[in-house]
Amino acid sequence: MALQSPTPHQLTVESWTFYSIGILLIAGRMFVFSIQQYVALLPPSSLHVCCS
Repeated sequence: MALQSPTPHQLTVESWTFYSIGILLIAGRMFVFSIQQYVALLPPSSLHVCCS
């Protein structure tokens, strides 16, 4: 039985890999977007102090 079904296990591993990669990409985009929104709300003077 274990020798007959290596493909479903491989499919689940691949789908989990693509699923986690997609979640990481979406989380990264939301993280960058929130940082951009936060930086846009800051006054330029504090931004220069922070980045220098």
